[in-house]
Amino acid sequence: QQEHASEQGSIQILQQQLKEAKDGEANTRSLLESSAADLESVKQQLEETVARLDAERNSRATLQEEKEQTASAFAAYKKEAEKEKDALHLQAKVYKAMLRGRRLSSAQLEEK
Repeated sequence: QQEHASEQGSIQILQQQLKEAKDGEANTRSLLESSAADLESVKQQLEETVARLDAERNSRATLQEEKEQTASAFAAYKKEAEKEKDALHLQAKVYKAMLRGRRLSSAQLEEK
C-alpha cells in the first residue's frame, strides 16, 4: 500500500509537472505570437519608411532636375540678353555716327 501511495504521489507530481510544462508551452506560444505580431508591425513601419524615403529622394531628384533646367534656361536667356544688348549698343553707335554725319553735312551746307 505504501508502494501504491508512493506511485500515486509520483503520478501526481508527474501530472503537475506535465500541466506546468503545458502551461509554459502555452505561455511561450503566446509570447511568440505576440512577438510575431510586433515584428510584422515593425516590418510594416519599415516598409512605410522606405517608401517615404524613396518618395523624398525622388522629390529631391525632381527638384534638382528642375533647378538644373531653370539654371540652363536662365543661362540661355542671359546669353540672348547679352546679344541683344550688344546689338543695341552697335545700333546706338550707328545712329550716333549717322547723326554726326548729318550734322557735318548740315554744317557743310550752311558754309556753302
